[in-house]
Amino acid sequence: MTANNYSSLLKYISMMKRDTNRYFQLKLKKFNLGGGQQFFLLRIAENPGISMYDLARTGAFDKATVTKAVNKLLAEGYITQETDAKDRRLKRLKTTDKAKEVIDYVYEIRDKWISQMMDNFSEEEAMTIYKGLEKMAEHTGAAICKMNEEEKKGEQ
Repeated sequence: MTANNYSSLLKYISMMKRDTNRYFQLKLKKFNLGGGQQFFLLRIAENPGISMYDLARTGAFDKATVTKAVNKLLAEGYITQETDAKDRRLKRLKTTDKAKEVIDYVYEIRDKWISQMMDNFSEEEAMTIYKGLEKMAEHTGAAICKMNEEEKKGEQ
């Protein structure tokens, strides 16, 4: 099949992304968090002491996006930031006790949302979708890396 056969693919991906962001915005409003911060909060909870650089790499985010999310989480008291003892340029991130309730809630609502999205799919269909999306993400990530490398070569 050609790309024309899948011309609406990006539209559907975009719709799901917007709906997912809106879902998390509505559900996390009571914690004064937006839809975007939940990803970062969970990664910090799962990786205590993670640096902002490594946090960015977990989701292929740019520095500005990570900085904005981290600043929001710091302002709300959900995480702490400590300077690394060995490399003072690094900031280590950890969740606070205040974040525990939010983290548990995010896992709960995330699982509900995924169930909602996958409703009426067989286990086999769901796994095919998952594997397909995983593969697509790998391809797009590799393509962006290649483009960045080519751009750097062109600047030299």
